[in-house]
Amino acid sequence: MKNTFPIFGGGIRICPGRKLAIIELKCLLILIYRKYDVELVDMNSPLKFNSDFINVCTELKEFNIAYINDLTFECKMKFGLIREDYN
Repeated sequence: MKNTFPIFGGGIRICPGRKLAIIELKCLLILIYRKYDVELVDMNSPLKFNSDFINVCTELKEFNIAYINDLTFECKMKFGLIREDYN
């Protein structure tokens, strides 16, 4: 059951916007990882999850997040290699 989520339903009543929602979530994660440095505090401890119907993390982990100041991106904008409305 690859790419199945119970929140989107199934059968005749399946959510028509499920593919768009997954694409938007992936884009959001990509933007977060491009602009921020995210890392777990304790990389050696295993993740605890329950995989009865879907994989669900059962324990919250601490993580650090820091803004990345991307100077190369700013330089490309300055020289017109990237349009400002994409930022």
